[in-house]
Amino acid sequence: MVVLDKTGRIVIANSRYSEMMNTDQQDLKGTDFIQSQKELEEKFDLKARLETALKKNEDFTSGRIDMNTPSGEKNAALTGRILMKDRQCPYRILIQFKFTH
Repeated sequence: MVVLDKTGRIVIANSRYSEMMNTDQQDLKGTDFIQSQKELEEKFDLKARLETALKKNEDFTSGRIDMNTPSGEKNAALTGRILMKDRQCPYRILIQFKFTH
């Protein structure tokens, strides 16, 4: 799981995502999620999905995606949920990976 700001930069990454990326959680903070997930961008048009989700305030999901990660080949479904507390809090996007075996 990762939480992105409205520009697509990682605000929070959980330990499972950092293990999948073979990177320390703190090192992921502030990185461009789309740039780090070029394969998802190509297969899922991730940038367009994020932009549409923010514009329409709508959640999104992918079908099954085969992903090459530093820790090996993974099959996953990706979901994104728009998070907004109130007008004082900027938009956030919660990205979750559901891995299949």
